[in-house]
Amino acid sequence: MTRMAPAGYGNVPVQGQLLLKAPLTVAGTITVASGGMLDTGCQPLTGAASLEVAAGAELRICDAAGLAPTGTTSGAVQTTGPRIFSPAASYLFNGTVAQATGAGLPS
Repeated sequence: MTRMAPAGYGNVPVQGQLLLKAPLTVAGTITVASGGMLDTGCQPLTGAASLEVAAGAELRICDAAGLAPTGTTSGAVQTTGPRIFSPAASYLFNGTVAQATGAGLPS
C-alpha cells in the first residue's frame, strides 16, 4: 500500500511503503524498518529529525547530490539529526539526471 504523508510530524515509522508527494518535515525520528520502503518521490526530508534506514529496508531517492552524512542544504535528506544508513539496506537512486551516491552512503 502506498500512502501520502503530510508535513509536520514528530516521528515517522515506516514499516510498509511510504511514497512522499510533498516535502516532509519531521522533528523526531524517521525510522525505515526492515521490510519497509521510503520513496522520497523527489521530495526533501527536512527538520530536526534523525533518520535510520535499518538492515532489510529500502530508501529511494532522486536527488543528484545523493546522501550526505550531515547538512541541510543539499541532497535528499536535509535533516539536522544523526543519520544511520545500514550497509544491509537497499538504496535506489532513480532521478532523471545523473545520480551520485554521496558521502553518506555506507561503503
